[in-house]
This record gives sequence, structure tokens and C-alpha cells, in this order.
Amino acid sequence: SVVSQRMGLKLADYVVNESGFGADLGAEKYFDLAMGASKVKPAMAVLIATARALTAHGAAHGAAPEHDLAALQRGMANLRKHLENMRKFRVPVIVAINRFHSDTEEELAAIHEFCRSVGVESAVVDVFEQGGAGAMELASMVADLADRNDGAEVCPLYSPTLPLEEKIRTVATERSEEHTSELQSQFRISYAVFCLK
Repeated sequence: SVVSQRMGLKLADYVVNESGFGADLGAEKYFDLAMGASKVKPAMAVLIATARALTAHGAAHGAAPEHDLAALQRGMANLRKHLENMRKFRVPVIVAINRFHSDTEEELAAIHEFCRSVGVESAVVDVFEQGGAGAMELASMVADLADRNDGAEVCPLYSPTLPLEEKIRTVATERSEEHTSELQSQFRISYAVFCLK
């Protein structure tokens, strides 16, 4: 990925790096590992959300009835946590709302309103139905935000010189809502098992 990033930067005005699934997994991998290897700091990040996933996160007992605005509102806590995690890297973020054909205007408006309330821009993306035209608003917003930022403030969660145990502890405690002794105990057991392998 380092070679492809450097090649892209020489050949294009904008380079998009897909960092993998989830702002807690893919982004952490990019900012704490790949960014250190490539020395390429992103000017901004796009966090993808769907009404369907947010509703599932807010639904009782894991059942996600379609068009349940109350469940969608509760599920916004998941989006809030991902945004908080991204802010720890000091990177500006735009939320791309990946539209499904079954999404209602009320659901999309609720996600937009939530994003506004936490100070993040958002755009609906509908490439499944509209192809590239369905991402033009997002592309324009991404280019504008990238042009206004140079990535100077972007930073990893931890220093690459930290010992492995401290890196794991940092990720575990920074990503979790639970800063309890139980988490620390689970970490010690997992770390010991990892070191034995």
C-alpha cells in the first residue's frame, strides 16, 4: 500500500486510500501502522454509515425492524463512537450515508441532522442506483475538505517506538468505553496468550 500511495500522489490530484472495514479496525490499522510506514498523512477521512446498520445497532434484542426511527436514533451512539475514535487521530471527517433503496427520507434526514449536531458534514451516496452520479455531492465535499487541510495535525494513536504491550493497551483503552479493571484483566490474559504463541 505504501508504493501505491506514493505512485498515486505523483499521478493524481487526489488519492483515495480504502483502509478496511470499520473506523475502529481499518482506520486504526491505517493511522497507527500504514501512515507510519508511508509518511503520508491524509488530509481528511470519510466514514461510511447506513440507516440499516444504525437501526440494527439501536434495535432491541438485535432485531432491526425496518424504518424504526427510535432504533435509528439509539443507533446513532455507534456513529458517535466511530466519530470520536476518528477525532483521536485529529483528522477531519465527512460521513457518507450509503443509501439503500428501502431507506426513507426521514431516516436519511435523521442521520444528516445527527451529523450536523456533532459538527460533521454528511452526504448521501447512491452509487448502486445512480452509478458515479450518485457520489458527486460526496466527491465535491471530499475535494473541498482535502483542499483546505494538509494533514499536518493528523497523528497516530501511539508512538511506533512503544513496546508492543503498551501499544495494545493504548488501543484497548482508547477504543473501549469501559476503562475498568476487568478490561485490564482481560488484556493481561490476552497479551499473555499472544506472547506464548
